[in-house]
Amino acid sequence: MVKSGYNQYAKNYADNRDLFKNQKYLENLANKLSTGAKILDIGCGSGVPIDEFLLEKGFKVTGIDISEEMVKLARENLPGNEYLVKDMAEIVWFLL
Repeated sequence: MVKSGYNQYAKNYADNRDLFKNQKYLENLANKLSTGAKILDIGCGSGVPIDEFLLEKGFKVTGIDISEEMVKLARENLPGNEYLVKDMAEIVWFLL
């Protein structure tokens, strides 16, 4: 159901997302990471604004999302970066 919803409304969601109320948190994160750090963005959506911010700061980002449409948007928004269709519920146990 989640996947279907995001696939159906991906473009609208991405276009109307609340941009950068997270700015201070992203700046704080960026200041704590090593130059060129690798980041896995689970639930990356369209890649904007968070991955875009992290890439501009020089980090390497791999994004995953359950929605094929969101991954398509991320690949269009941030070409040349790795975006994969994956269900976070299937990989989170591996990260713990």
